[in-house]
Amino acid sequence: GDLMKDNYRFPLKSDKIPMKSHSYLAACLNRVHSRLESKCSDETFRIAVLDYFQSFVNDAANGDSNVIISSEDFVYPGLNLTELTSYLVPRHQYKIHVVVYYRRLYDWIYSYYNQFTKLKNAQKIAFAEWLTDEIFEDSLLGYSVAAYNRFKDAPGIFNV
Repeated sequence: GDLMKDNYRFPLKSDKIPMKSHSYLAACLNRVHSRLESKCSDETFRIAVLDYFQSFVNDAANGDSNVIISSEDFVYPGLNLTELTSYLVPRHQYKIHVVVYYRRLYDWIYSYYNQFTKLKNAQKIAFAEWLTDEIFEDSLLGYSVAAYNRFKDAPGIFNV
């Protein structure tokens, strides 16, 4: 694609790690948020994901390439930004630019509900029943404004 021509690289699926979905990387860097537990609950898998990411970043840096990682799962509280930036900044002097996509809160929450209803074992309930105070409060923590504030205050982040 055009991004490859512009010297951008993306971590992709390997034999052992489904990195095409960068949500696994986000989950393995977030040991706190319950929504991500199932994606990285095994320590062996976590180490394999982080080792793969380190190898990918090393290869990209050796080729003077930029790195793009993208997943909405990077917005959740508990993401270890210090660990994430440690793969990119001290070793390779990458300047980290974070792009936070703004979406209207209630559109975003409804999309979250739609994702929930598609889960294999999800209870089929109406949106109004699903949206409890707890889910609403949890959603606000991952919403783009809260994520923006976490990223802008993180060490090693060049631009948000």
